[in-house]
Amino acid sequence: MKMNTLILVILVAVLLTQFYVPTFLVKAGSSTDKWPMFRHDPAHSGCSSGASPAISAGQLWNFTTGFAVWSSPALAAGHVYVRCWDNDIYCLNASTGEKMWSSSTGEKTWGYMIESPVQYSSPAVVDGFVYVGSDDGRVYCLDASTGVQSWNFTTGDKVRSSPAVANGCVYVGSWDNNVYCLNASTGDKIWSCQTNGYVESSPVVEKGYVYVGSTDRYVYCLNASTGEKTWSFRTSGPVYSSPALANDHVYFGSADGNVYCLNASSGFTIWSHPTQDSVASSPAVVDNFVYVGSEDNNVYCLNALTGEKVWSFATGYWVVSSPSVVGGCVYVGSEDYGIYCLNASTGSKLWSYETAGPVYSSPTVGGGVVYVSSTDGKVYALGVSSGSAETRSLLPPSNWASAVVISATFSIVAIMLMVAFFMRKTSAETGKADSYFESFFTACLMW
Repeated sequence: MKMNTLILVILVAVLLTQFYVPTFLVKAGSSTDKWPMFRHDPAHSGCSSGASPAISAGQLWNFTTGFAVWSSPALAAGHVYVRCWDNDIYCLNASTGEKMWSSSTGEKTWGYMIESPVQYSSPAVVDGFVYVGSDDGRVYCLDASTGVQSWNFTTGDKVRSSPAVANGCVYVGSWDNNVYCLNASTGDKIWSCQTNGYVESSPVVEKGYVYVGSTDRYVYCLNASTGEKTWSFRTSGPVYSSPALANDHVYFGSADGNVYCLNASSGFTIWSHPTQDSVASSPAVVDNFVYVGSEDNNVYCLNALTGEKVWSFATGYWVVSSPSVVGGCVYVGSEDYGIYCLNASTGSKLWSYETAGPVYSSPTVGGGVVYVSSTDGKVYALGVSSGSAETRSLLPPSNWASAVVISATFSIVAIMLMVAFFMRKTSAETGKADSYFESFFTACLMW
């Protein structure tokens, strides 16, 4: 083997540590990234450990629906699912934005704001089925591959709550003042619990309990198996915000302008933090910090243990969108038409993207791409184009340990190759003719 050939091998090994390993890990992470329901999971964490376009982002694709979109996208098995005001549910290819199918739920009426159903409910995609509520008073279950309806369940009024699916059950609220638990396979009602106001809040399901808000100003804790009330907590305004559960604490906002933290077992108040307007946004809780929007135009970061404000970021108008936190970044929409990416630690703006309408949708993040809908009638995919320099910087923090281990392995191999070369050269001068394999093996033993 000539010296220049060996040097080439060493350079290739070193380059692999710098380029190949991070890219590999990003792709591996993206293949498993999913955001199957509103706020990511039944506990409404609003966060994911997947890849995140932290540095910058541009439009990868957009898809035009038939009307305004308030629904937050769900991401599962390489597809994006979203509910539109035209009464259709769309399934899009997550990579290209190509429509795979659309399915109509409810009668189409084309009046604006008055006659047309205002479809708030965001789909949940679990075990090959799509679950979503509708202004026609029904909860629908569709086949995720084809859009064919499997079943529907009729409530007494509009369903603007986003279903949470857990343990073979669908939990959802209705404007008929009830919270429902349905069999996910058949749509049969298991139980219902009546409040004194309509339920737009999306239920949280965790550890055998359901937490949900109502316009009767209460947040309820219900037994997930029976629907019996365990406790209730009264605020001074309607509760549209969907609670989040973390570390045995329940976090939510109220139209009274406060963000609350309650003990999940007892419902006792741990703290409340005032904003300057109604809080319909649903909080995300990550690493002992609470991220939430307010109609005072701000996005807040609060200490999850004390409620003290860590930072706030002012947008141009109300923030009804619920923040999503991925890779040390906060993604959120605003009624100022913008989608924002903020540094989760400082609140500084990393980038923003302007749509042609107010953004009520909560961003869904997976595989280094932000999926979000707008009232301009479009679903957007925002990210960094493949092959760009930024792509290598999208390595999720949770994968850095693996990257270090693999990079170190490549580096050690490169060093051993160098040692083997010089050892064999010295042996040749003394008349010995060890093979490169023998020299490499000896170098490894010495290491």
